[in-house]
Amino acid sequence: MMWTVPGLLGMTLLAAFGSYFLKLAAEKIGSGDLELVECAPVGGRRGLALVKRALLCPSLYLGGGLYVGSAVLNYLLLKALPYSLVVPVGSLCYVWAVLIAHFLLHENVGRLKVLGLCLVVIGVVGVSLG
Repeated sequence: MMWTVPGLLGMTLLAAFGSYFLKLAAEKIGSGDLELVECAPVGGRRGLALVKRALLCPSLYLGGGLYVGSAVLNYLLLKALPYSLVVPVGSLCYVWAVLIAHFLLHENVGRLKVLGLCLVVIGVVGVSLG
């Protein structure tokens, strides 16, 4: 049971970094303006180019792999700990995501977001101690 606290933190960090790498992949693969819908004809060159970019994008595989790792940890933690603890602690992923957005993607994080993150942390602590 000594692994459960690092496991809980690891699960949330893996999910947050999985999203980060999928964001990087999305920026490398397409323009972000529903390009997948625009290139709907399967036989079109544009559609094939998009598929090729996706298949050659390491960030896509890394993000997906981190998500799978998070899901495996989630499964193991649910076997060892109560559901009412594991799932709420998973919301720490939101905290990591905003920190990643600010420090790695250079997004603006305003006071209201910081307040929201504080409330999430307070909620996680309350559920963990309760």
